[in-house]
Amino acid sequence: MSSQWESHQRQTTFGDLADTFVASVFHVRADFCRIDVVFDRYYDMSIKSGTRRKRGKQTTPVRREIQNREVSLPPKWKNFNFIALAKNKADLARFLSQQLILQAADNKIIVMSGVLRTWFQR
Repeated sequence: MSSQWESHQRQTTFGDLADTFVASVFHVRADFCRIDVVFDRYYDMSIKSGTRRKRGKQTTPVRREIQNREVSLPPKWKNFNFIALAKNKADLARFLSQQLILQAADNKIIVMSGVLRTWFQR
């Protein structure tokens, strides 16, 4: 899924990224009334987290909060400098979930799982 977003040259903000994500979800599931979206959860004390820390030693992760749609995508998005931090991943999952709910038609049921932080309502 991420490679599809990253190949899109016109994306400069997280809003652009969200629009691409939402469009792809609704395009694939246009004829369904219920859409289930599952995001991974990232726990600090896990084997996966330890492996991620070891792999991330070659790069310096950058913390970037996604406060709104106008926040610029990090310049080293493809080098995993952004994705290397669990807080960034949690923010991205929360933001994409919010955008999916905001842009959903009234006849769509959106079920989210694995989104960290507080629940968002339209």
